Amino acid sequence: MTNSTKYQIVSALMPTVSLFASGSYIQTFLSESKISLSSISTFTSALSLVQIIVMIINIFAVDRIKNVLRFQKVLMIGCFIGCAALVPACLAHDINGKLFGYIVGVCLVVNAVMGLYNVLSFKMAYHVVNMDEYSAITNNISIVSGILAIIIGMIISQLAYVTDFSNVMIGGFVICMLFCLLSAFFTASMKPNTGYREEKNKGRFSFTLLKKREFTYFYIPNFIRGLAMSAVNVMPLIFMKSISSDSGATSMLVNIMSISAIAGCTLYRLTVRKMRTVTIYVVSSVAMFLFMPALLWGYRISIFYIFYFLLGLFYNINSVAAAVYPAEYIAYDHIGTYTSVRLIILTLGQAAGAYIIGCVIDFVPSIVILFVCAFLQLASGIAFWKYKKKE
Repeated sequence: MTNSTKYQIVSALMPTVSLFASGSYIQTFLSESKISLSSISTFTSALSLVQIIVMIINIFAVDRIKNVLRFQKVLMIGCFIGCAALVPACLAHDINGKLFGYIVGVCLVVNAVMGLYNVLSFKMAYHVVNMDEYSAITNNISIVSGILAIIIGMIISQLAYVTDFSNVMIGGFVICMLFCLLSAFFTASMKPNTGYREEKNKGRFSFTLLKKREFTYFYIPNFIRGLAMSAVNVMPLIFMKSISSDSGATSMLVNIMSISAIAGCTLYRLTVRKMRTVTIYVVSSVAMFLFMPALLWGYRISIFYIFYFLLGLFYNINSVAAAVYPAEYIAYDHIGTYTSVRLIILTLGQAAGAYIIGCVIDFVPSIVILFVCAFLQLASGIAFWKYKKKE
């Protein structure tokens, strides 16, 4: 099995951990456990803040890590331990304040580990795959990850109707533990490419980097993109408030997003050779601007599902383009620092957006929230396009 295959398997498996520790499933579980929507939204915001702290640390440290593969393996084992720690919490019949605090604390640790893993995955690619094929590899990862999420999501949707959701979460965390072990095994078996730079070319952080135009120009566009993404991150809460509070119907959102991820990555692959990356980003931003408010057209489940698929289609295209675009103009020795800064700003926007939505969700109409976030995404797309015009 080649490095590329192993890298794609690992990258496809690990997002499942985030899905259960910070995504729609944990939100649904907490809602089923009678935790208020505002508390869940605040919890989502806290997850983002922890990742921001991790990214700030990464600015100074990530480009100086000597052995990326070994470090990634350790992080995967850390995720395994975190998921194992969440299993007992799911066995409780009643989540009181202390237990809710325990769940929040463990999830914060798991997401801190995943935050570091996500940044290092960009560096890891340079060492084990051909970066000329990175765009295709990224698409393959998204497709496989999407298929995996669909399979898991369909099983969970069915189980949600026949058993308590806490049992579903137990099974989910056990799956996450298995994926972490498999990922650690494949990572340990990867062989660095010829010319692997472990010590000689370690990037050194300098504050002057943060003043470069390719850094400073994208601070605001990435922040407002994060604000826009916060609506997608808390979409289960908007769905439960405005459409249906049924756990089975809510869990279907994960399946729809997974299907749209596969469709989005397939469409991206068809267009990436015909359109510039920045053009793809702008077009997908315009599409998100149109489809996000349309979710609540008629306030019907079927309509919401249809437009959520279309939103997810272009949301995933947008995410791939945003991840690939920096590799076109940032040098290897600074890619770790740039990725850390980019994700800090993006996550700060997500945290701020989730917190604001949590504060207003009980008395501000959901359609207003969606309109505002849609406009912010459009503004981000326009800003990206302006940068290309200035080159």
